Amino acid sequence: MKPKLLLHGGAGNFDKNTMSSDEYSIRLETMREALKIGYAILERGGNSLDATVETVVHLENSTYFNAGKSGALTWNGVAELDASLMDGATKNAGCVSNVTHIKNPILLAREILNSEHVFLTGFGAEEFALQRGVEFVSQNYFITEENLSDLERVKKANKVILGTVGAVALDIHGQLASSTSTGGIMNKRPGRVGDTPIIGAGTYADSTIGAISATGHGEYFIRSVAAFSIITRMQYLHEDINLATKEVLNQILSMGGTGGIIGITPLGDMTLEYTTPGMQRGFVDENEILVGIFEEME
Repeated sequence: MKPKLLLHGGAGNFDKNTMSSDEYSIRLETMREALKIGYAILERGGNSLDATVETVVHLENSTYFNAGKSGALTWNGVAELDASLMDGATKNAGCVSNVTHIKNPILLAREILNSEHVFLTGFGAEEFALQRGVEFVSQNYFITEENLSDLERVKKANKVILGTVGAVALDIHGQLASSTSTGGIMNKRPGRVGDTPIIGAGTYADSTIGAISATGHGEYFIRSVAAFSIITRMQYLHEDINLATKEVLNQILSMGGTGGIIGITPLGDMTLEYTTPGMQRGFVDENEILVGIFEEME
């Protein structure tokens, strides 16, 4: 099987007319770097779960994406982070929400997957992280000029800034996996949880059907059980992954929500669909590596 890796860096109200050329280039280059890191794992025979995790870690460590270091802040200026991942081969999953001192929430989700649990939250999740040797940082680590500026802008304009990062992969063994991480919605209520850490809403993987990672207005993705709905449409309605994804995104639109979804099948068919002005996204296979934010990828 020829390996393939997709990522998203969040769907949102990106404006190509106001984004500087430097910012645009940095965002694209960071996604390329993340894809190269994940694909190197696949090329040497590594599994899809490891590839998606390391891809997401690279995005979590950047200040240009809503996850990890520059995750969205609550209305009182605190980073509360969520993540999840699912192994399509075993159906094992790990989910974490509302952690405030974990440098890379996706690595904590990975530890949870390897335990007797599926979902841990808040203080209990961080206590578990301490036992597992997951890296802690101070809350100040997450407070950047970028997210503080975004928080003030959202408060003044009373509008929503979306964003999440995620990756899906197909490895040489034909197995699929999905990983997703987020800071949530900027200026959110403390304690709010979106679709990202919820298996079936923002993340799902079944190696016989497909792997999905979502980004957008999480409340609507939860209500529509977005990720699993795509899988069931493929399984029972025999829709291809692109059609199934478009149908689910259209259902979310009709409910009042927007966002984007990436997905891949065991045959390597893929989707990178969105209903927002742009979505940071890209893919890599044996032939090419492409990334983009707006209509075209390069």
